[in-house]
Formats: sequence, C-alpha cells, structure tokens
Amino acid sequence: MAKDGSFLARLLHRPRREAPAAPDAADRPWGCDWAWRPETWGMPVTTPAPFRVEGRTDIGDGVALFHDCVRPHVTVAQLDNGGVFGAALRGLSLEVEGFDGSFLSLVTDLPGAALEGLRHDHLFRVTARVEVRRPMPVYFRLNLMHGGHTEQLLRQMDIGDGTHVVDFDLVLTRMDEGRLERGWVDVIFPDPAMNRVVLRDLTFLRHPRAEI
Repeated sequence: MAKDGSFLARLLHRPRREAPAAPDAADRPWGCDWAWRPETWGMPVTTPAPFRVEGRTDIGDGVALFHDCVRPHVTVAQLDNGGVFGAALRGLSLEVEGFDGSFLSLVTDLPGAALEGLRHDHLFRVTARVEVRRPMPVYFRLNLMHGGHTEQLLRQMDIGDGTHVVDFDLVLTRMDEGRLERGWVDVIFPDPAMNRVVLRDLTFLRHPRAEI
C-alpha cells in the first residue's frame, strides 16, 4: 500500500508539461493587436538540406530570397534551434561566399490579417534574432500596396549577434486604409560577401500608438 501511495504521490506531483505553441505563434506584448511568425521558423521547409540560391528562390510559405548576382554563391539551410528560442523551432542560415551582385534580399509576404484594420496610428514592428560571422549593415523595408500605389518605409541598422528591433510608424505614410491590397517586408543585405547570417527567429507585430 505504501508503495502504491508513494507512486501515486509522485504521479500527482509530477511537473506538468506545457502544450507546445503553434509554429506561427508569436509573443504578443500588452497593447499588441496582431503578431505573427512565418512558418519558415516553425515548420520544415520543402528542401531542408543546404541548397544554392538562383535568382528568386522560394524558401517557405510566403518567404523568398532575391539577388542580382551573375554567379551566385549563396547557400541556404534550415536549422533546428534545439528548443533554445521557444516557439521558433527552426532558424534560417544564409551563407555567402563570392558575391558579384548589389543586394541579397529576404522577402516575407504579410498575411491578410496583418492588413485588416491597419491604420495610420499603428506602429509596425519587426524583431529578428541574429547570429553573424561579422557585423554588417542591413536595411529593413516595409511595403504597403494600396489602390495601385506602394508606400515604403526604410530603416537601416548595423546588426551583430543578438536581438534587433525595428519600428515603422505608419503615420509617416499616405496609405489609403480602406484600399490596402498587399504588404511585405524586405530584409536587404547590401554587402553580404564572405559572411554567414543565421536568423534564429523573425516575428512581426503591430500595435496602436498610445494617445497623448
């Protein structure tokens, strides 16, 4: 009896395992009305093994790489984050050898939910967890298409290892809130030669600006 009771006690006091977060789940800070992580950082891509990038290359659902190299030496691979970065189960590695182009760009199409109810008083945020062989400048560009026009907000940042946050204030745009058609974010590497970038996580969120 004591043995059974001891077993029952251990069973009842066993730590509960939390249910895993959805692959596209992202942290939602207070006041945030939308947050999202692309599937590339949560689900296996079609080609998980390292592969060379030729022109436009689709990596996952809505995520693609672009460059203008004549002789590209760009290798892409999806990595297992080993549970270190929470719901970001996987990371994306970009390894660049020789580079005779002018840019390498990672493009992420925003889902329709990102545009629903989007207003001029929103702040749009991109958060990237990065590992690099050497620090380098990177451009983040938010693109919003409306009524045949495209609004663009550009930010430059020198990235190194760690978490980087970029905010876009939509009050600076002339977007037509009622005619939004499409949105996407470019992460542009203007000089990626002889470097390796690992994007351990990439998330997007928006929140209304606090009224004064």
